[in-house]
Amino acid sequence: MSTSTSTEVDLASGRVTVSADAALDDAAVTAAVGEAGYEVVAPVPTEVEVEAGAGAGASCCGSCH
Repeated sequence: MSTSTSTEVDLASGRVTVSADAALDDAAVTAAVGEAGYEVVAPVPTEVEVEAGAGAGASCCGSCH
């Protein structure tokens, strides 16, 4: 199964955002940025979206209700 990724670049701020539908290896992303001639200055922690399952109500996981 392949991973779907997208990249957004804000030239004014120098910020690059990489999104994927599966976990990415931080070292591989850093290496790819380096190969493109840039440097990762401060990587941002991975963001994870969580979708509440059926019956979870208004909570994120349903375990506190």
